[in-house]
Amino acid sequence: MKKIITLCVMSFLMTATHAQKAQLLFYGVIEEAILRANDCGPVPIDGRSKVKAIDNVNVNVYVAGELVSTSTSKENGFYGVLLRTGASYEVVFEKDGYFSKTFVMNCKNLKHNIDGSALKCPMDIDLYKEVDNKELQAMTKKPYGMCSVAQNQLKWDKEAMTVNRKKFLEIARPIYQQNEK
Repeated sequence: MKKIITLCVMSFLMTATHAQKAQLLFYGVIEEAILRANDCGPVPIDGRSKVKAIDNVNVNVYVAGELVSTSTSKENGFYGVLLRTGASYEVVFEKDGYFSKTFVMNCKNLKHNIDGSALKCPMDIDLYKEVDNKELQAMTKKPYGMCSVAQNQLKWDKEAMTVNRKKFLEIARPIYQQNEK
């Protein structure tokens, strides 16, 4: 009888392990981006290689417009979310006083790693202080970055991200320059 119970428990545990869905760990640090008039991108807040981490940023995860999880960044700016196979997610970073940033993560074809661990996707996020400009506000409501997973390889749409960043900076630079005065 003990052998039968042991076999049943082992069979259940093996089934439960195999029934788990593959996961993608999307994580990094959220930092404040500073834009100065003559720069082509964000610069550190203190002029050195470090930037100011932002805590208490809401990290909201949506599937087909429905909120499925939410978390906040830690004091050191760290965030992390687990995304499961079988869906396309919108991960939205939001905090009052900053422009939001959205990433679309297509995990429909995510497979288990050989060792059973989650596929890792490190991504540091930079958020700009919000300024009163309807065009910039509209831009930041659209996806900034898009990533898909095929054969457990991350494929970022780098061209779209470059275009999005360039357009944002073209509009934002004169506004931030005027605010510096």
